[in-house]
Amino acid sequence: MWAKNKEDCQKNMAEVAEFFLGNRNWGGEHKDDDLAEYFQRIANTIEDFEYKDTTKSGRKIQKMM
Repeated sequence: MWAKNKEDCQKNMAEVAEFFLGNRNWGGEHKDDDLAEYFQRIANTIEDFEYKDTTKSGRKIQKMM
């Protein structure tokens, strides 16, 4: 469950980043390089979460929220 949810979140953030890069069309053009970079950083942070260290991951999630 952890791995699946982590993977889903990371993919979703990467897709949002792609949208703001102009590579996805979800009903309009909304290119914004700053937002693309922001969401890509979130995707990368999620990718680094480890189930073995839930305390550290939990703290990172709280900061992200």
